[in-house]
Amino acid sequence: MRLFTVFLVLLIGVYLPYIQASSIIPGAYIVEYNDVHEYHGHNALMASLDNVRDLFRVRHTYSSSLFRGMSFRINDEKPRAHSANPASLLISPRHPVLAQMLGSPEVKRIYPVYRIPRPQWTSKSDGHPYDNGLSQVNDVHKKLNLTGKGITIGILDSGVDYNHPALGGGFGQGYKFKYGYNLVDPAEDDTSAGRHLPEDDPFDPCSGGETEKEVSNKGYCLIGHGTHVSGIIGGFAPELVRIGKEALVVLFGQFAYISLQNFSGIAPDATFGMWRIFGCYSGASEDTVIKALEMAYEAGCDIINLSLGVENAWPEDAMAVVADRLTEKGVIVVGVAGNQGNQGVFMQNTPGSGKNSISVASVDNAFSTGKVLTVDALHNRSYPYQLSVSTRTFPSGVLTTIIDGEEALTGCELSKLSNKKVKGKILLVVRGECTFEKKVEVARSAGAIGVLFYDTESDIPVSSQTSKGSLPCAGISSSLGSELVDLFIKDSNTSSVVVSFPDQPKDLRKDTAGQVSAFSSVGPTYELDLKPGVSGIGGDVYSTLPLNQNGGWGVRSGTSMAAPHVAGVTALLLQAYRTEHTNTSPIYILEQLQNHARLATFQGAPDHPLRQGAGLVQPYTSLKNPIHISPAQISFNDTASLTEYKSYTLSVTNHGKRPLCLTIENIPSKSIKPYGSGFGYVPVEPIQRGDIEVTLVFSPSHDITVSPGQTVSIETSVELPNPEEYHYPIYGGFISLVDSTTKEALGTVPYFGVIGKMAELPIFDEGYPFLIATDNASTIYSSSDTFILNTQSDSFPMVVCRLLTASPRVDIEIVNEKGISLGTIEEGPNVYWERNTLGTDNRVRTVTWNGKVVASKIKPGDTIYPFTVSKGTYFLRIRALKLLGDPTSDYDWERWFSGPIRVES
Repeated sequence: MRLFTVFLVLLIGVYLPYIQASSIIPGAYIVEYNDVHEYHGHNALMASLDNVRDLFRVRHTYSSSLFRGMSFRINDEKPRAHSANPASLLISPRHPVLAQMLGSPEVKRIYPVYRIPRPQWTSKSDGHPYDNGLSQVNDVHKKLNLTGKGITIGILDSGVDYNHPALGGGFGQGYKFKYGYNLVDPAEDDTSAGRHLPEDDPFDPCSGGETEKEVSNKGYCLIGHGTHVSGIIGGFAPELVRIGKEALVVLFGQFAYISLQNFSGIAPDATFGMWRIFGCYSGASEDTVIKALEMAYEAGCDIINLSLGVENAWPEDAMAVVADRLTEKGVIVVGVAGNQGNQGVFMQNTPGSGKNSISVASVDNAFSTGKVLTVDALHNRSYPYQLSVSTRTFPSGVLTTIIDGEEALTGCELSKLSNKKVKGKILLVVRGECTFEKKVEVARSAGAIGVLFYDTESDIPVSSQTSKGSLPCAGISSSLGSELVDLFIKDSNTSSVVVSFPDQPKDLRKDTAGQVSAFSSVGPTYELDLKPGVSGIGGDVYSTLPLNQNGGWGVRSGTSMAAPHVAGVTALLLQAYRTEHTNTSPIYILEQLQNHARLATFQGAPDHPLRQGAGLVQPYTSLKNPIHISPAQISFNDTASLTEYKSYTLSVTNHGKRPLCLTIENIPSKSIKPYGSGFGYVPVEPIQRGDIEVTLVFSPSHDITVSPGQTVSIETSVELPNPEEYHYPIYGGFISLVDSTTKEALGTVPYFGVIGKMAELPIFDEGYPFLIATDNASTIYSSSDTFILNTQSDSFPMVVCRLLTASPRVDIEIVNEKGISLGTIEEGPNVYWERNTLGTDNRVRTVTWNGKVVASKIKPGDTIYPFTVSKGTYFLRIRALKLLGDPTSDYDWERWFSGPIRVES
């Protein structure tokens, strides 16, 4: 067996236990009807299914102008062992229900139902509201008197603790939360963390009865998510404070009163609706989200926030399709880019991947709240630190160290430490040479009361691994370590450096304020649309929590926090336009926010648009700046064509009262190297950066003058280098319109493109696909090995695939010995496959053949039940359409053939 084959065997042995069909819910489907008349299609289809009515149950019906159809689950459908295919469209015609539906004239399309994971976030206990210099929210509230009044915002989430004083204190008419519904099916979620609720109550039952710690220990991971999101969008009703301090303290406690005085969401006077889709334990499903979107639309929501998503960068996903239809009807739909920032390119989430929905990236807040230490010899300034995993508290005391050249000792050898100098003190050491555990043991032997360490290569305090019962240990930044070492170098005999560890957390200005958060997902979509669209503040966001958690307040991080920031900002703009009686649209509002966003930077240049979109939304500038540019984003696509998608016309409108003289500039970003520095095609995770820039040509090339009320066109085209000299870099940057007199940037437009032909990228990784047995992952069948299939056994041939590049269509056929295709496997058609990542839950995907075939050539009206092949020898033939490939061109398909599969029974 070749070395590579041995490696694959080991790889599959490790990863197959982790393969889960985590995105597809087996036996769950969404049906869209052809009929345009309400319920005609549903009644007709249900009548045709009378003979199989006991084999499925309807979950939701959709009868709005957005979507007409239903979702259902087959009663006897069960997941197959090792049949994970998380991004394929599993429309299996083997079942009588599906067979009849696929042949019905009422059915337009059948979608799979994706499982939506519980949103990811990280938590802290206390925090600080937004900094106005970063968010501009206070300026909009105080200078423009805009607070979201008259705007209705729908939230699809885990429910809400509407009893919170900052969220109105109740639910229904007369309260902030006026609308809502609980769509969680008790049969599919254990709500033992709280009470079962009537369907018309969106209260979060997970927020009652137990503390967050107790709930976390039981495995819940989403306590208070919807409450936190709600507070960001528009928490704090000012009239609550007017009832008086004493009354508020009695009702909600001292901490809640103090927080209310200092907190405001983005649109505090907006009306809310909460459609609860997440239970206490489980995730949600796409069909439930679509039903909630329909309900929010029918309730009259102007804006809908979805701090949720599925890793799916295809805009054809069902949620993305419905989100785009909402946008067409005038509803602003805000979604997340995702929290997969460490997984490389093409990691956008649906429904944000829709063509017209707003996908939001995250930037870090101006403040980070946490425990700090102070050093008296450094003017008692505050510095962050990170306790080791076994350290709960750190004692204050006198600091000491032993200088070795220009750094502190590593602390690995007891012989180099003076007991007299170390005893009863905190020892400062540098990272390296031995384990943290060893450093702590040596320091204990020398009589130290604690150990502080710094890493010369990291200015972020690093957590250390120490065992229970060890000496207190904590990491500090390299810059603080250097400052402390300098103190001891200047006076080696100093004994008066006192380090204190206050109990109270403190707000620290973040060095990364306004920069793209490390966790924020990178675009684009698989169709090379620019996503994310804009950024919101999602790193370290202070907002409401259920009242029984930390006094009802806390800090959370994630694109789940960035999306509601943007949703609130769109409410401020919508209120302004309605007040001015200005006709507008979701597209116009998004363009205005993109035109006037604040650019995050990376290494002295604007960060790449695939990381930040157009930048951080700036509501005040967006409302006061007279310039509007459309389109507000540009994709130059790839280099399959050197002319198509390479030129755009920008329309620049001056809504101000004075003429503007504008200079047109190209500001390039650092490029993205999706495949690293070599010539392989495995996407690097996380992304790497490069220095590839392109030249943009503008016509007119000189300054332009735009009079009040005038629209001027600017022709923009890109000049590309020879693609053969590059390995698919993704260039990007911003077109900037600058006031020729003041040199102030009045508007920007992000752009990007790929140097290389996407249709030439390989689909499958080296050595893939390959064939194994469902009951034996340790043996790989080569093209010359014969697989013996007994259809009555539990051992079936399974193809293991690993996609380096996404494919819009994968055909999996059964071929006889003469090379004639008999049809496809049951699970099909397979469309819109995602690329695989390096994570254990998405390393590979598998396809199993059970000996049955769905005939590819059938007559109109034929029932498409699968048939079991007769005894004989067959082959599996897979062909995958390359990304952006032409399905009519043989060159644009990648093919694989299995070895012989002999069916014996």
